[in-house]
Amino acid sequence: MDKNALQSSILTFLQEDVGRGDLTSEAIFTPQDLGRARMVARQPFIAAGVASVASLVFKLQNKAIETSDAVEDGAFVQPGDTILVLYGPVVDILKAERVALNLLQRL
Repeated sequence: MDKNALQSSILTFLQEDVGRGDLTSEAIFTPQDLGRARMVARQPFIAAGVASVASLVFKLQNKAIETSDAVEDGAFVQPGDTILVLYGPVVDILKAERVALNLLQRL
């Protein structure tokens, strides 16, 4: 897929999902609160798009979000395996997580 088209689609998905904000996350955390998160498999699957798509979702939400330890495409994942590690502003990680999970489920 064309990278520009992918970015445009992801930005549209984020706007649709988050709209004017995430009231719950914003009520609990400030924009300055930083945190670390792990995306963990709940069932076995073959990974696709973790590094290329899911990581991009978080980067487009906020360039300050760092991603690491992404599972490679084609890797067999078991329940409990970490597929992606995130670090950055908590509010923005939470805003992007549903879009990233939805896209990974489709891939």
